[in-house]
Amino acid sequence: IDSDITAHLESIRQLCTTRNSLMPISCLPPEVLANIFVQYAAQINLRSPSISLGCSTDWWIAVTYVCRHWREVALATPRLWSSLSFQRPKWVPEMIIRSRMAPL
Repeated sequence: IDSDITAHLESIRQLCTTRNSLMPISCLPPEVLANIFVQYAAQINLRSPSISLGCSTDWWIAVTYVCRHWREVALATPRLWSSLSFQRPKWVPEMIIRSRMAPL
């Protein structure tokens, strides 16, 4: 029974991925979506320096849970991970890895 449940859950996950891929936002090239994320991050940092010094990365974590496409794009965009959040020290090593060669 457990293996049947696992198989059905995987089928549901695949169907959700297919449905999400049909949404208009999913038609954007990854470079355009990444640029939207980067521009939004810049606007947040300009409007509220306290956010940029505090939990600015929290919303990036939320973005990675929207859908598989957004997660792949966000994880592959080093500039999103170059502002380290020391309020969550356990995230810092992973953020450094994700930031790749982007200036910290």
